[in-house]
Amino acid sequence: MRPHRLEHSATRALAEFVCGIDKKAIFLRRAIWWAVSALLVASPLPGSRYRVVLLRLFGARIGEGVVIKPAVRIGCPWLLSIGHHSWIGEGVRIDNSVGVTIGANGTCLATTGAVEAGSVPGAFERPILIEDGARVAACVVLAPGVRIGRDAVVTRSSVVTHDVPMRAVVIAAADRPSERRLQRRALV
Repeated sequence: MRPHRLEHSATRALAEFVCGIDKKAIFLRRAIWWAVSALLVASPLPGSRYRVVLLRLFGARIGEGVVIKPAVRIGCPWLLSIGHHSWIGEGVRIDNSVGVTIGANGTCLATTGAVEAGSVPGAFERPILIEDGARVAACVVLAPGVRIGRDAVVTRSSVVTHDVPMRAVVIAAADRPSERRLQRRALV
């Protein structure tokens, strides 16, 4: 006996919804966001307040006293949460097809870093949590699913693929010269 098949119209109606949200509505929201983001949020124009207002209009949860510098690129602001008195540096890219939470009280993402919560849809989509007071330096990449602990520091050019404990310091491998290279230099 063949399994029961849904009628074509019912199948089509189900296919148009993702987790109770109409796919057309999602597409329209993203299209409007991409236009607004390209023109205003990711622009080199100075000012932070209008960026915060625009992000809130698109569903971001942003605390008081947050500074968002020019040329910041955010994938889905409706999946972004930023605590009070945090700072997002110039050129930071937050690729978030899933949630990204950035803590409060001086949490800082420095320039040209990348937060990759969902860089490959469906495959590597895991939320990122940056806890209160954490500092993430310039040119850092945070992989999907990482958690940066309270008051932790991630130094320049680091690639973080595992959780960082509270008050830990992550030093990029490129920042430490290898012994082999030092020995080779001594011989020349």
